[in-house]
Order: sequence, then structure tokens, then C-alpha cells
Amino acid sequence: MVKKYDFSGLSGIMGASITSRDGKTRSYNEVIINNDSISIYQKEIAKTRCF
Repeated sequence: MVKKYDFSGLSGIMGASITSRDGKTRSYNEVIINNDSISIYQKEIAKTRCF
């Protein structure tokens, strides 16, 4: 989960780490910067299967 913060008037975010606290979910943050906006997405990494 990406969460927005305010640090004494400066905007900031906290994004996901590669592995969640429970160790079950793996994800990363995708940040897209355009001329007039910034978009932030959390992408979950699909679980791989070993055969």
C-alpha cells in the first residue's frame, strides 16, 4: 500500500518493500513522472511455481 504523508509542508510517500511483513506478499513500486503529475502504483510480483 502506498501512503501519502506531509512532512512539515513537504509531500512524501511511503511505498511497499519487496517483501511484506508476513513474508507472503512480494511487491514493488512503479513511479511514473510526467510534466504535470506523478503517479505511483504498487505492483505485486506473481508467485512462481517450481516443478
